[in-house]
Amino acid sequence: MKIGKIEMKTYNKSSHELERNHLGKVVAITDGKIAAIGKDINSTLKLAEKRYPRKTFYVRKIGKNPEAIFIL
Repeated sequence: MKIGKIEMKTYNKSSHELERNHLGKVVAITDGKIAAIGKDINSTLKLAEKRYPRKTFYVRKIGKNPEAIFIL
């Protein structure tokens, strides 16, 4: 399976709830789980790395037409 496919599916399945409750924030997803949600990439990654050390994260802004990156 390609890297990020599970994480993108996780976002898509949760998108309505995320966009309703956290629009404009940043989400980090790993292994099909939402690892953290924060106001910016730095705070979100800090929390995600604390919860899931040594993992790869799919990070994106919550909303339509997001910027998305992978943190390895």
